[in-house]
Amino acid sequence: MLQKDLKQTKNSLETVRGKLFWSELTIESLQDKLRASEEAREYAETHQKIVKVPVKENVLYEKCRKCHKGLYDTVLVGFVAYSLLVTSFAAVKSKMFVKDVGAFFVGVWNVIRWFVLWLVGGARWAAQITKGIQNEALTDVLYWLIVVVIVVGVIGGIGFGVYVGVRKAREIYLECCWDRVSIMLATISLAIVVYFGEEIRAVVPVNLVVMMLITHGVYIGVRKYVKGWREARGYR
Repeated sequence: MLQKDLKQTKNSLETVRGKLFWSELTIESLQDKLRASEEAREYAETHQKIVKVPVKENVLYEKCRKCHKGLYDTVLVGFVAYSLLVTSFAAVKSKMFVKDVGAFFVGVWNVIRWFVLWLVGGARWAAQITKGIQNEALTDVLYWLIVVVIVVGVIGGIGFGVYVGVRKAREIYLECCWDRVSIMLATISLAIVVYFGEEIRAVVPVNLVVMMLITHGVYIGVRKYVKGWREARGYR
């Protein structure tokens, strides 16, 4: 009987020892995992890269500035439109301004007509080199062919030059002068020419339209020079 009890006790001890062994293995495994987790956390804390995400916040004064800019643009457009409307009515009633506008376009037409007549005359003079040809039909064909080639070539060259000049002037104007100041200056200069045309002509006997174009051309040149001067010195 005693021997049987000893055997049972021995078996129980073996079972407990086995459980204790596996428990120690489990504890060691958990400790290894805990140690690895702590090392990973320490590495992340010492080597992690902090990224700051910029957050745009609408400040009150920025909102007010946008509101004021929009209101200013609206008032400016309304003022310019009203000024142009009133100035246009005044220009129609101004005899001096209407006379100078008519004289300006008549002068431009006379210059174009004189140039065309001079060009045709010069082309016909140059085409006289065909008179030495004995064949009359061939002479006539070559004569008018030379005239057409000269006239078309000269007019085409002048037209291309005008196109390039207008395009360049447009680029300069959009680059340097396309702003509120230019709009205000054009409106004010037109109003001055319309309302004070007679007084201006009494002092300076120049066509009002020509004077206005010259003034605006000088203004564009000054703005272009100032912009180039500022860019050469690093200003914006």
